[in-house]
This record gives sequence, C-alpha cells and structure tokens, in this order.
Amino acid sequence: MIKKIFILLLLHISLNIFSQQIDPIQAKLCTIINNGTNENELLYDKDARPMGHTAVRIYNDNFIIADSLNSKIVVYNLNFQFLFAIKTGNDSAEYIFFPDDIKVDNENNFYLNNVDSFTKISKNGEKKYFLNRKNTILKKQNYKNFYIVNNKAYFYIEDKLYFISDEGEIKENIKNKIRGLAIFSDLEQNQSAIDFFNNNTILLENNIFLPMNYDQFVKFKNNLKSTGKRSSEIEEITPLKYYLNKLIGIDKDNNYYWSGYKRGQEMNRFIYIFSKEGNLITYFKNEYSFQIALRENGDIYFLKSTEEGHFIYKITRSW
Repeated sequence: MIKKIFILLLLHISLNIFSQQIDPIQAKLCTIINNGTNENELLYDKDARPMGHTAVRIYNDNFIIADSLNSKIVVYNLNFQFLFAIKTGNDSAEYIFFPDDIKVDNENNFYLNNVDSFTKISKNGEKKYFLNRKNTILKKQNYKNFYIVNNKAYFYIEDKLYFISDEGEIKENIKNKIRGLAIFSDLEQNQSAIDFFNNNTILLENNIFLPMNYDQFVKFKNNLKSTGKRSSEIEEITPLKYYLNKLIGIDKDNNYYWSGYKRGQEMNRFIYIFSKEGNLITYFKNEYSFQIALRENGDIYFLKSTEEGHFIYKITRSW
C-alpha cells in the first residue's frame, strides 16, 4: 500500500513538472474592473458593435483604456487604482470612437487612431486636432500602426514616411542619411543595418527601428545577417504560415513583441518575441484577449471584457 501511494505521488509530481515544461507561460489575474457607466468603470454591451473598448496602452506605469461606449479615456495605475478619466465634452463620442490604438507623448497628450479618423487630445480633454481620414492622405494607409517620436505622430503610407505637425498638418518626412549606428555588437551587423536604413524609408527612435509592418521587419531582420543560433521555431514564423498583424511594442531591452495567428486559423492567436537582431526569443499561444498592453520591462497585460466585469491578466516576463 505504501509503495502504491509512493508511485501515485511520484506520478503526480512528474505530471506537474511535465505540465510546467510544456506550458511555462501562464497569466495571473490582476483585477476585475466593474462594468458600468461611473467614472472609474468600463462599459461593455454584448448587443453593441463593437461591444466595448478597443485599445489599451501602458505608459509611465499607467494603464490607459479607451472606454469607447462611455466616450472617455480611463487611466489607472498598475495597482489598478483609478487615477482620472478624460472626456472632450459633448462630442466625446466622436473623438473617442473605438480606436485601433492609443498612445501618449511625454507632454501627456493622447493620440487615437481608428478606421475613420486620427485624433490628438490633451490630458484635460482639449482637442489638439481631429483628422478625417477620407479627406487626407491617411485614407491610403493600409497599416494603422503609428509611432510617437519627439511628441509627433509618425506613420507609413505606401512605403513613405509622414508626420503630423502641431497644427494638424500632414507632412512627408525628409529622411537624412544615417552615418552610424551603435545598436549592434557586431561590425558586420552595423554596416548591414546602415545599408538597409540608407536604402529604405525608415523611422528610428533612440536607434530603435520602428517598422511599418511585419514584412518590413523581416527584411530588416534578414539584412542584419545575425550570427546568433536560429532555432527550428524561427523557420516556422514565415509570412506563408503566419500572419503577424500588429506590433504590440518594444521593451527596454529592444525586444519586439508581435501579435498574430496561423493563416487560415484566425482564432489560433499567438504572441511572438524577437530580439533586436531579429532572432526569435520565444512565442506562445494567446489564450486571453485581443487587447494587449506591454510594460517597458517586458511584462504583458491583457484586458478581457464580459458583462460580469473587465478582467486584467498579466504575464510576468521570464525570457
């Protein structure tokens, strides 16, 4: 009997160890925010289309949510204590209308883009500018990714780089030739990167490459001629087999975080993490949410909304 109990206990321990090996990345529930219309709450409505917020962002350790059905931006700290909400007045619904993405500059201005418009709003709700995509060159932008560099919004359109001035005017960026980079340890990689940057319309921030889309990132990665070992998984991450549709963000170590899915299996979602040289560090299935926010240290947060509440999960960086 004792021997049988020992065998069962050993089997239980072995199964636990095995399960940790095959599924080492698990999320922890951080908090549940109430579903409602109060200032510190978020609204979800299963009968609405979309059913709730569509964009989240972490900036300076604040968790920012576009609470579109309540027509406001809500800001919490990372203990998920309510800090403040932003409304733009009676026309908030127009300016905070289901953005695909939301970002913040170092003057605490908020930038929101969606299928119809691009908006800049101050922390106190003042509208800095509102651009209707149909009336500007923004209507040609296939990829809705944009970046904030030196407190200006930059975006790619048809392989050209544009920015929006403080007055809300769209201007083509005149790229200067890059004389040198100090982001790679290998001289061959540096020269390769310089050649790539000099022959392409590229946006940089603090020597970090800000790609237009995953295809451009792949060209950049291949051009680096990285000498690091390539695992068998990296060969699988190709545009033919996978579709990486959004850059989640870049952490303090210059690792790139992408979300995507297997082609033909849109609900089979993954998160992929690449080094600055373009090598695949790890990837894992996303069981949690389309709403993903990256903290600068590499922690990943997910916001999943239901009628019962808004669940925020966290995956602590282990890579």
